[in-house]
Amino acid sequence: MARYLLISSAGGLLFFLYVSFIQPNNSYMGMVPLSLDAPWVFLWTLWNAITAMLMPHRLRKPSDCFPMIYSLFVLMTGAVTWGASGVLSIEDGVILLTFLVASIVVYKLFVVGCGYFIKTCFPIPYLANISSYAVPAFVLLMIGVMAGIASGQVGSFGIQDSYARRILGRENFPVGAPVSYIFTMVLNGVAPFIAFFGASKKRYWLLLPAFAFSIYAYWLIGTKAPVLSVALLAYVGYYFRTSSRSRIPMGVLLCIFLLFLVASAEYVITGYSYIADYFVRRAFAVTGQLQGVYANYILHSMDFAEWMIGSSSLKGQAVSLFIGQLYFRNEYTNANTNMLLYTLVQQGVIGWAVALLFIAVVFSILDRLYIVRNAREAMGVGFLYALLLAEQSYSTAFVSSGVGVILVLIIFFRLKKKGFPSLSA
Repeated sequence: MARYLLISSAGGLLFFLYVSFIQPNNSYMGMVPLSLDAPWVFLWTLWNAITAMLMPHRLRKPSDCFPMIYSLFVLMTGAVTWGASGVLSIEDGVILLTFLVASIVVYKLFVVGCGYFIKTCFPIPYLANISSYAVPAFVLLMIGVMAGIASGQVGSFGIQDSYARRILGRENFPVGAPVSYIFTMVLNGVAPFIAFFGASKKRYWLLLPAFAFSIYAYWLIGTKAPVLSVALLAYVGYYFRTSSRSRIPMGVLLCIFLLFLVASAEYVITGYSYIADYFVRRAFAVTGQLQGVYANYILHSMDFAEWMIGSSSLKGQAVSLFIGQLYFRNEYTNANTNMLLYTLVQQGVIGWAVALLFIAVVFSILDRLYIVRNAREAMGVGFLYALLLAEQSYSTAFVSSGVGVILVLIIFFRLKKKGFPSLSA
C-alpha cells in the first residue's frame, strides 16, 4: 500500500508539472494536453497498481534491477504521459500497458531458466585477484577525456546552446568511429560505475572524477542525463554499503517523488522551474511521450510480417532517427525510447524475444557473480544496465555504453573483499 500511495503521489506531481508547465512550453515538440476524464483516471489507477505489484520489494540480486527500473522509469512514467503524444486512444494505452507488463513477466521466466543453466553448466572463470577497480576505471576515464579532446569539439556551459552542442557532437563523434565509442562508453558506463564503486566502498574521492567527467561531457556535447546517472549510482552505492538493500527500490522512488515535489514548489513560487525544464521534462515527460509515439507506429503502421521481423520502412536507418523524422519532422531528432519498444520496431517479436533472452543471460551472469563470489559490484553493473535499457537498445547499452567492458572486467579480475556487509544483511 505504501508503494502504491507513493507511486500515485509521484504520478500526481508529474501530472501537475506536465499540464501546468511542461506541455504549455513544449507544445511545439508535439506534446498535447492530457484529458482528465473517467477512462484516463481508471487506466492511471490500474497502471499504478500494476506498477506497485511489479516493483521489487528489495534488491536481492542484480536481476531484480531490471523490473525495478522499468517499474519506476517506464511504467510509472507511462501511466501519466502515455497520451502526451496525442496519437494513442485509450484502447491503445491498454495495449501498451499489457505489452510492457508481459515483457517483464517473460524476462522473469527467462532469468529462471538462464540462472539454472549457468549454475549447472557454466562455471565463471577469473584470471587474477585485484584490490580495487579504481585504477583500471580511472585509466578508462582518462582515455575518455583524450577521446573528447581528439574530437576537436569546443564546448561551453551555456544552457541555451546545449541542443546545438548535441547536434554538433553528432558530426564530431560520428557513429562507428573509435573516438565516439570510447567517449560514449566512458560517459554512459564507466563514470556511473566509478560513482557506485566509490560510494559502496566508502571511497568518496572517486565521486570527484565521475562527476567531473559527466560535467565535462555536458560542457562538450550538452548532455545532462549522465550527471543524473552518476548521482543515482552514487546514491544506490551508498545505500548498498549501509546494508539498506531492502530500502533501495523505495529509496529511488522517494528520490523521484522529491524531485517532482521540489520542481513543483519551484514552479509555484517562481512561475518557472529549471528542474522541470531540464530534468523532469527529458527524463520523464518525453519518455512517456515517446512510448506513445512508438506504440502508435507499431499498432497502426506495421503489418503482420513486420510485427514478426521488424519494420521494412527503416531501410538501414536507426529506429530513433526514423521515428524522430516521421513524427517530429526533424531529421536530427534522436527519438530514443526503452529497449522493449525500440526492439519491437527494429526486429519485431522475434527480435524482442531475443533481446529479453540476451539481457536475461547478462543478468543471470551478474546474479552468479553476486551470489558465488560475493561480488557486490555486480549489483552496480546490473543497476547501470537496467537504467540504460530504459532509453537504449540492449546491444547499444551493452556494447557502446560500456556495460560489456565492465562485465568482462569484473568476471576476469576478482575483487578482494574487505569490510563488505554479508549477503544476509
